Amino acid sequence: MSILLYAKRIYFSPHTDKVIISLENFNSSGVYALICMVTNKVYIGSSIKLGARFLDYMQPAYLGSRPNSPLVKAIIKYGYINFYFTVLETCKPYEVLEREQYWLDLISPEYNLSPTAGSTLGVALSEETKAKIGI
Repeated sequence: MSILLYAKRIYFSPHTDKVIISLENFNSSGVYALICMVTNKVYIGSSIKLGARFLDYMQPAYLGSRPNSPLVKAIIKYGYINFYFTVLETCKPYEVLEREQYWLDLISPEYNLSPTAGSTLGVALSEETKAKIGI
C-alpha cells in the first residue's frame, strides 16, 4: 500500500518548497507523513501547526535535540532532500492525536518509536536519557 495514495498534499522537493510548505500549512492542524525516498520507510506525526512542524525537520537545532530518533538519524544520513513531506489530513487541533492514531494503526510506520499517538509508553530509553530524566 502506498501512503502517497492517501495524501492530501505532497511535497516532493521540500528543500525548494519551504515557502510553499509554510504558506499552505500555516494555520493547519493535522496528520503528516515523512517518507524516505531511499528506503521507502515512513514516519507518521501530528501537529496543531503543520507548517512550522515541517520546517522544524529542516533545522539542525531541531534535529540535534532528537539524536536517538530513527527518523532524525535517517534525515541526517540521507538528508531531508531525500524525503517526501505529505499532509495526510487536516483536522481540528483537538482531533490530531485521535487521527494520528488512526494512521499509525493503518500504516504501521517504521520510523515511529511508539505505536501510540502522543505517548512514549513502551519506548526503550537509553541509559543517558534515563539519567537525564532522573536528574
